[in-house]
Amino acid sequence: MDEIRVDIVPDDDNKVTIGRTTKRFAEVHSTAFTGNLTGNVTGDVTGAVTGDVTGSATRLPAVNLAAATQALTIAHSGQTFVGAVDAVFTLPLASVGAGVYYHFVTGVASAGTGLRITAVTPGEIFGAGVDTGAAGSITNSGATDVVGDCITLVSDGVDQWIGINARGTWA
Repeated sequence: MDEIRVDIVPDDDNKVTIGRTTKRFAEVHSTAFTGNLTGNVTGDVTGAVTGDVTGSATRLPAVNLAAATQALTIAHSGQTFVGAVDAVFTLPLASVGAGVYYHFVTGVASAGTGLRITAVTPGEIFGAGVDTGAAGSITNSGATDVVGDCITLVSDGVDQWIGINARGTWA
């Protein structure tokens, strides 16, 4: 079947109806799309999506090759932080929002302190074999750390960070 190739020029109201139920377009390029979209999207999607998204997404969160010391914000949620030697990360208050999460990976084995994650008071980190109580700080110690040790911390939206998917020793 031949592909349909045509420039679509909108009317004065900046609208146009294209296609019909028996013919489909192979590619559609647009600066904005309103209505239902059925099919696969290849390429970047920039802007807000309003409505339901079904299927799978293939874009992974950003990887942050972090500085030795970094205070995280809600804007960092979803990122993976690869810690430098003796890196120190400070989490925001857990009340920033339920489901806010960060993934930490030991990027360099340390002979010193190791990778340390601290919750702003009040803040407790627990789960995945750790429970900091009010202290709110965990470390992948230089005495036992291995490159690739990792933990994901998820906010409960109140005052706790829950550790999941941990590998290595975090205390």
